[in-house]
Amino acid sequence: MVTERSVISNSLIQTLLEHEHDQLKQNFDPQSVIAGLIKHLEDKQHTVIAARAGLSGDKKTTLSAIGSKYHLSRERIRQIERDVSYKLSDRLHEQQTSYIQLMVSMLDHEGGVISVDEFTKVVLPKEKRTESEVNALKFFMRLTKDVVEIKDTKTTKPGWVLRVIKANTVEKAIETVLAFIAGNGSVVTFDQIWNATPDFHQYPQSFLRNAISLSREIVKTTTNQYGLSTWATVNPKNVRDKIYYVLFESGKPMHFTDITKRIRECGFDVKKVVQPTVHNELIADDRFVLVGRGIYALTQWGYEPGTVENVIEEVLKKSDKPLTTDEIVAEVLKSRHVKKNTIIINLQIKPQFVKVGRKLYSLNSVDQKKVSKEVKGTIKVAEEAK
Repeated sequence: MVTERSVISNSLIQTLLEHEHDQLKQNFDPQSVIAGLIKHLEDKQHTVIAARAGLSGDKKTTLSAIGSKYHLSRERIRQIERDVSYKLSDRLHEQQTSYIQLMVSMLDHEGGVISVDEFTKVVLPKEKRTESEVNALKFFMRLTKDVVEIKDTKTTKPGWVLRVIKANTVEKAIETVLAFIAGNGSVVTFDQIWNATPDFHQYPQSFLRNAISLSREIVKTTTNQYGLSTWATVNPKNVRDKIYYVLFESGKPMHFTDITKRIRECGFDVKKVVQPTVHNELIADDRFVLVGRGIYALTQWGYEPGTVENVIEEVLKKSDKPLTTDEIVAEVLKSRHVKKNTIIINLQIKPQFVKVGRKLYSLNSVDQKKVSKEVKGTIKVAEEAK
């Protein structure tokens, strides 16, 4: 029987457990834990482990470099590293059960899988994310028997997955999502991915999110959608692709100074982008078209190159009858970001445009004597309406 007293008791226990969890997390110092584990090793073993794990804050030392120091083969160094790691794993599980349970519970909370970078953010406060501290955390996780390491490859970022889930489940999830995005042909939302992957609904959504984040072939956009790393609309590599990305994301024409600013805000990489470079690339690439003074759009949106004068000519050529000023202005503004007066002035001063009625224009090449009765009727109706 559930009583009010038992409910209060359970709530109190939960609060105490959460407090203990927070206290453990606050006190967790992977560098100190690992230092305590390896301090009793022999000098050679200590050097091998510290160098291979980068515990001093340096990059991981190669097997060859360590072997040269001790005049041993790469394979012998590998064997020392492997044998000592087994012993340290046993010692860790004997001495640090609470911290192991903490790491496992935190990994479980993240869906059972996560990248090294993301887990580091979850576990360590910003001021503790030094190279040596992060390397100590990596080594701690490597020694944890309930966790399997996900290797750093050309297609996968380094990470960890709970042993109960298995690494090949993560691989299958990534492959399934890759196939779905490629088949869709454009960026997708996480909800679309989730609905398309029912085989993974036995796991929490955080599992699939974190599995996706491990893939180097899937990129999350600034609008929280997912696409392939080979797509310029998702993962731009050079300045032209960055321009394309910014315009595509905007969905509307932009001034080249605003395009430059947006590229900087996106922070694609550390390369500095300046306005003259952006302007030159806009001019040189057929994917972009000038639609106003310094304003550019994507050609795929239906914009065509040329001046306002050229656009007016095309509008009138496509029409089988004279057009009113308002009709011409409306058509031109579909492909050019200019002031209405600019269009009207072009109509009035350019010799190829002729006024054939009140606020009605046609191309000068039209023989006015041969204008059809239908056109004359249109002109008359328009004039009478005024």
